[in-house]
Amino acid sequence: MGKQTSTYPPEEQRERWKKRADELNMSMSEFLASMTEAGLKKFERDVEPDFTKAELREQRADLLDELNQARNRIQKLEQQVYRGERQAILDHIEDNPSAEYHEILSHVQQTAGKRLTDHLDFLTIEGEIESNTSEQYFVVDDDDGVE
Repeated sequence: MGKQTSTYPPEEQRERWKKRADELNMSMSEFLASMTEAGLKKFERDVEPDFTKAELREQRADLLDELNQARNRIQKLEQQVYRGERQAILDHIEDNPSAEYHEILSHVQQTAGKRLTDHLDFLTIEGEIESNTSEQYFVVDDDDGVE
């Protein structure tokens, strides 16, 4: 049988120890002895990183390049889509000064078919979608070759 050793922790620390001992289904004596032994075991404080700083910088640079390429691609597509719609509105207003809202809306609706075809052609050429012209349906191109 071992010798008794006493400790006098502050009340909140003792309560925290008691709660943890109860969670582990241990007496306070068992808990303190096991935690003391665990603290005495040798372990390395220094942890070897998975990557060197140079490798992390290189990965960061690669990811930033990919991000910038994606942003440029998105911007290009948005410009293509919005330019067509906005340009149709601007053209109509230039041709019809002081055009009212309902007139502009009617023009956009009447001419949307051609712009839709242009957009679908563009997306097909860009490889964003594939089309089956015989059945007139479109699907997103899942052949995701990263640019």
